[in-house]
Amino acid sequence: MKTSKFESNKCIAVISIHGMGEQSPMDTLRGLVQSLKGDGVLLNQPDTVSKSYELRRYSYFEDLSKYDFYEYYWANLIQEKGIWNVIRWLKYLLCKKFSEVPKRLRIPYFFIWIAILVGIAYLGDLAYSISSVFEIDNACNLKFLGIESVKLIPFLFFIIILVSLLVTSKLNLYFGDVVNYTIPAKNNINEREAIRKKGITLFKSIIDRQNPNGSPYYDKVVVLAHSLGTIIAYDILKIIWAERHDKISLHDATELIKFDNLSREALKNQDVSQYQQLQDKLRDILLAQNIQKCWNVSDFITLGSPLSHASYLLVDSHNIFNERVTELEFPTSPPSPSVDSEGSFYYLSDNTQTSHEPDSPSYVLNHGALFALTKWTNIYFKQDFVGGAIDCFGKGIRNIELHPVGIKTRYVPFYAHTSYWDTNQAASVNLLKSILGLTTSRANQ
Repeated sequence: MKTSKFESNKCIAVISIHGMGEQSPMDTLRGLVQSLKGDGVLLNQPDTVSKSYELRRYSYFEDLSKYDFYEYYWANLIQEKGIWNVIRWLKYLLCKKFSEVPKRLRIPYFFIWIAILVGIAYLGDLAYSISSVFEIDNACNLKFLGIESVKLIPFLFFIIILVSLLVTSKLNLYFGDVVNYTIPAKNNINEREAIRKKGITLFKSIIDRQNPNGSPYYDKVVVLAHSLGTIIAYDILKIIWAERHDKISLHDATELIKFDNLSREALKNQDVSQYQQLQDKLRDILLAQNIQKCWNVSDFITLGSPLSHASYLLVDSHNIFNERVTELEFPTSPPSPSVDSEGSFYYLSDNTQTSHEPDSPSYVLNHGALFALTKWTNIYFKQDFVGGAIDCFGKGIRNIELHPVGIKTRYVPFYAHTSYWDTNQAASVNLLKSILGLTTSRANQ
C-alpha cells in the first residue's frame, strides 16, 4: 500500500525564540524554516497554540517524521525606555573590575574605553578649534574668516541633535531590549514577567499536548533560541522545570546513580557526546515510567548566546554567580547537587503523590537538574562577540565554534551575529539539521 506523504512515525516540535532588535512576527521563523527544509513537504498553517493571529505554524514532513515549527514572539511586550537606560547599563558594565570582564569581551571592552577617551579628547580639541577659527559678534552670529554665515546657537544645536538621534537610535535598537530584560528594575519588572508568562504558556501547551491514549503528542521538543532569546528561553525552561521536577520520579535510584557515575567519567574525559547520549537514555527511562508526566524537552540549542557572558551581564560578580549556581538558581549541565542531598542532584521524596506505589520510595531530580534530561548545544561564530563558549554553566554543554563565510560576516561588527541560519552559511545550517535529525542537502554542503 502506498504511504501517504503526510504519515509520520515521529513528531518533533521546534520552538524558535528571536533575539534583540526591532523584530517583526515570523521574521525569524520564516528564515529558519526556509534554510532548514529539504525535499520534504512543507505546510504553512494557522498557529492555534500561541493564540496570536500574527503567527503561523510550519509543519514539515520528511522520512516519516513530522516537524512542527513554532515561534515565540516577545518583542511587542517590551517598550523602549529611552537612551538613558542604555547609557546607565553601559556605564554599569564598563565600570566593573577588569578581572570580571570575560576574556572574549576584553578586546571590545578595551576599544570602547579607548573610543570614549579619544572622543572626549576630540570634543575638547574641536571646541578649542571652533573658538580660535570662528568669531562671534554681539548678535551671536557665527563668522568664519570674518564672513557671517548662520546663527551660532541654532547651528550647533542642530548638529548636536542630529548626531544624538543617530547614536541613540542605534544604541536603543541593539541594546534597548537587553537592558529592559536582563537588568531587573521597578520600571521593567512587569515586562519581564509578561515575557516569561507568555512564553511559559506557549511552552506548556506544546510540551503537554497529548495523544488520545494520554501519551505525549511530541516525541521530542526542541528549543532553538538566538541572542537575547537564549536568556529568555533559559528562564522559561528553568521555571517550568522547577514547577514539575517533583512530579517525575523513579521508584529506585539505580539508574540515577549509574547516570551520575557515567556522566562524571565522560566529562572527566571531556566526552560531551557521550554525556548527551546518557541524557537521552535517562530521559527515555523516565518516559517509560512516567508516561503522562514526562519531560520531553530533548534539546536546548543556543545561537550567538550572551549566556556565555552570564557572570558579567546578569550579576555583579563571578562570586555572586557561583553562589547562585550552588543555590540552584541557575541550572547547569551537568546538574549541580542540592546542598542537603549529600552531593547528589536527586533525593528521596516524602511526597506520596509522586510514588508509583503507596509504600514505595520515590526518587526525584532537584529543581536545578533541568539539564540532566535536556541536552544543551551552543553554537557561535568566532567573529560574534555577543556569543561565545558557555563554560560558566558546566562542562556538559556542547560548545561548537564555527567560522562564517563571507567578507561582511568576517569583518563587519555584529554582522555575523545575525547570520546563523543564512542559506550561504553551510556549516551552521547543516549543523542545525544534524541536531534536529533532518537530511542535509548536498547543495548546502
